[in-house]
Amino acid sequence: MACFINKQSLCYDLLHLDQVETKMERIASLFKNGRSQAVRLPVDFEFNAKKIYIRKEANGDVVLSMRSQQQSSWDKMWSALDNLDAVDFLTPEERRQELSARDPFEGINL
Repeated sequence: MACFINKQSLCYDLLHLDQVETKMERIASLFKNGRSQAVRLPVDFEFNAKKIYIRKEANGDVVLSMRSQQQSSWDKMWSALDNLDAVDFLTPEERRQELSARDPFEGINL
């Protein structure tokens, strides 16, 4: 695949990239509400929910999300389990066991 770059297309690409990046970034207002600090989100970032999850990343960034990071981890685990081929650990013969007649309270002192 050939790639031809000239100054005009490079400038256009950089300008376009700058516009794409700034579409996702806005300035939000901070204010105090009692002892809590609140953020007034621009309409573009409005959540359609009563509550959201908030977490602080290791680099100090604060992330607002509709989904819990813990829930996301569980979803990934269940998805991975669904993709595994189930292997029965009991053979059909082992599954067909006779019922045993025993006292369920045997060994319990009341």
